[in-house]
Amino acid sequence: MNLLLNMKRHKTFIPLSQEHHHGLMLAHLIKKDAPQYKNLPADLEGKRQFTIDFYNKNLIRHFRKEEILFEELNGVDNTVLELADELLREHVRIYHLIERLKSKTDVENDLDEIGHLLTEHIRKEERVLFEKLQTQLTDSELARISEIIFDDSESGGKQCLTPQQ
Repeated sequence: MNLLLNMKRHKTFIPLSQEHHHGLMLAHLIKKDAPQYKNLPADLEGKRQFTIDFYNKNLIRHFRKEEILFEELNGVDNTVLELADELLREHVRIYHLIERLKSKTDVENDLDEIGHLLTEHIRKEERVLFEKLQTQLTDSELARISEIIFDDSESGGKQCLTPQQ
């Protein structure tokens, strides 16, 4: 059973959850012994390039939104703040793994590590962070966060804390 489908998600987090779906698809594709997916790369080099492209085109922007969210966390308990710090460290870890993937030294193991880390990271955000934020933040705080994250005029100038290419 897919737990993501059973969770009632506040509208603030729905766009991030939808992006997480694509991240989980990547994570499953690049793990060792993954099945072949129609219209997606099957060989290591194809998966390597697909992962790098996906990171550049999707994950950097997604991480930026989440990091803006982390900056806006007021009125939440310390466990949420500690979780946000942990998630930020995972963003940086993923960045370093992508950089290592570019060197082509251990592609299969690097892809597998990225796939497992990305899966755990997304599940932690969906099952823990979003659930806690939905209970600890008011509707007005959630609306404000939504404006900041998804209004290009306001968030467009903010930089991702994760190193960029």
